[in-house]
Amino acid sequence: RAGARESDSRARALAAITDVAHELARRDSPEAAATAICSAAVDVASASWASLFEPSRDGRGLVITAATLPAMRGTELPFLSRRSGAIRAFTTGERLFIPDAKNSSLVDPGLMRRFPASALLFQPVMRESTSIGVLALNWSEPVAGLDRELAMVVDLLAVEASVTFDRAQTLARLERVARTD
Repeated sequence: RAGARESDSRARALAAITDVAHELARRDSPEAAATAICSAAVDVASASWASLFEPSRDGRGLVITAATLPAMRGTELPFLSRRSGAIRAFTTGERLFIPDAKNSSLVDPGLMRRFPASALLFQPVMRESTSIGVLALNWSEPVAGLDRELAMVVDLLAVEASVTFDRAQTLARLERVARTD
């Protein structure tokens, strides 16, 4: 029975990664691809919602640029915030799992009021050894821990997010060049 559950979990994870890769190939919009990454993360992790943070244009913090909850888009977290798992994951480049979000000093109280959570995962999105974003997952039900397989799948989704961010920057550069020619 446990073997069948593990097999189902692996199949679901592989299907989600495959779907994201196909979605990236089909989408001409980086925003749509980023939202697909968030949706895949929710599916694979059985999470309540997921979001992608990127540095804000003014460089003062992180902003949610894609999310499975549309109301989250545009939410900003200043880098000076002491109570933010997303900021910590971004600045350290290390995954951060918070099993008890309600009692954690690393959870922004304003965000908790707007988007309640029981458990949170913040996965840095890296380019080489530099953080360029954070993939965040939220569970409304308690989650005891993060198993190795889920950690690997979320890591793969963060790699896909990095590709999406690179693609968005390339498209923006091409648009600027096209306008000046």
